[in-house]
Amino acid sequence: MKLYLNIICIFLILTVLCNLSIASDEDNTFSIYTPEYEKLDEMEKKKINEASDQWYEDHTFNVTVTKIFTSNPVDSKTTELIVEEIYESNDLKFKKMFNSSSLSSVDKYLVDSTPNEVIIDGKAISLKTHSEDIFSSEKTLVMTTESDPYNWKAYGYSYPDHLWKAVFTGYVTIYVETDPINLIWHNTSANQVKNTIITHSGWPSSAVAEYKYVVYDSGLGSYVNSTSVASNPLRAFGGYHVRIYPISEGYVVGGAHQDSQAIVAREPYYESHQIVNFESVERQVAGYFKSNYGWSVSYNSTSVIGAKYYSQDYGYPSVYNNGNATLITKV
Repeated sequence: MKLYLNIICIFLILTVLCNLSIASDEDNTFSIYTPEYEKLDEMEKKKINEASDQWYEDHTFNVTVTKIFTSNPVDSKTTELIVEEIYESNDLKFKKMFNSSSLSSVDKYLVDSTPNEVIIDGKAISLKTHSEDIFSSEKTLVMTTESDPYNWKAYGYSYPDHLWKAVFTGYVTIYVETDPINLIWHNTSANQVKNTIITHSGWPSSAVAEYKYVVYDSGLGSYVNSTSVASNPLRAFGGYHVRIYPISEGYVVGGAHQDSQAIVAREPYYESHQIVNFESVERQVAGYFKSNYGWSVSYNSTSVIGAKYYSQDYGYPSVYNNGNATLITKV
């Protein structure tokens, strides 16, 4: 009888300890600042913070973004869609930084023309006949060059906070700040992160159609490309998309979001293939690791940016991001 009671007591103790472990897993908070920054006095920290703010002030521009969509049917089922993107600004610091007041890039895509049209800004662009449509919007953007990145570690931060859209303008690549980083993994690799998501989500392992978004790696002193995974390679009718980046400091970061439909045969209100959600997708992706033995997950544990609304093109509703990243550790 005593042995039986002892076994029950041991079981109850282990259960309590396990629950405490889980609770600490959920509540654990990690500093966004480097140990070197934490050791500085308040005056030194203030100087670094002011330098960071100044960098952002110097690289923030009021820009007119124009997109020109040209469709050229190839055959009865396929159309070449040419997308020209133009960034224009009257800001003198824009011209000084980029040696021009106007920058443009051109991308070409082969798309399925079965739906007959793609809807952009509530207007139908024919995929069956040659057409050209122009859309413009006024935006405030953070932009820079390859030689002048936001060096987050030099400003005391442990992690990068945003992805950057790499736009090749014909003679130089510019970088435009875009999606927030909302997932961080420790003690693992980008490939292991990708394979874990594929295993537990059931998503395909095939290549993902996407714009080139990069992350600046302060340790390498250069931008790094993503290894990506999505619920569907094209997400023509919407879906989930995660960009994953290895950082030389020994961890992995990612940006997870939900896309709206890309090609539709009916009239939506806004541009197709836009981000419609960050927060629930962040938690969904983290859940693939929570259920997998050997991972520790701390939801929204690391504040990598201030809470903000993610503003999009052509009047599409802004999408809320709370500024926190979920930390996932291989234990």
